[in-house]
Amino acid sequence: MNEIANKIGCASGVLASLLLVFLCSYGLIMGYEVSKNIGSWLERAQVSADAEDMAIYVDKALLGLKKYDLNDGYCAIIFKKPDNNLNLHFQAITQIARRARQLSSLDKTSDAYQSGIDDLRGTLREIIRPGFMCMMAGSYIWVAVLWWIDLVLWLIVMVIVLYDPL
Repeated sequence: MNEIANKIGCASGVLASLLLVFLCSYGLIMGYEVSKNIGSWLERAQVSADAEDMAIYVDKALLGLKKYDLNDGYCAIIFKKPDNNLNLHFQAITQIARRARQLSSLDKTSDAYQSGIDDLRGTLREIIRPGFMCMMAGSYIWVAVLWWIDLVLWLIVMVIVLYDPL
């Protein structure tokens, strides 16, 4: 009976390990993609030399937010509040793009332009960049569920393998 339990434990361990490798690989790839298509454009916008470029980069980040469905809902499953409301983030980033386009019509040597672009840079520096964890709270909740299933599998494996009846 102990030999059967060890075989079940080993099989469960292999399954849990494969699931862990898949989830970690998927998480790394999706995290990179989200960062590349949203966060990187917002960072590029923050250090852009002029308002026209800033508007272009922010627009690309907005496309990334839409692509990964991070323009509505929350970055939380249970504790939903205004600071993790994706619709509010999307509106704020849209407003930054609009303000950058308006700013680009001003003379670049004017105080209003310099003050406006500094304000936008500060806003971009402080704004939260929705990422892979937000996706998991929304349309990719299945990844979080699989992580919990994997944790339970590992606990079962440990109990089966470590259990040694006298």
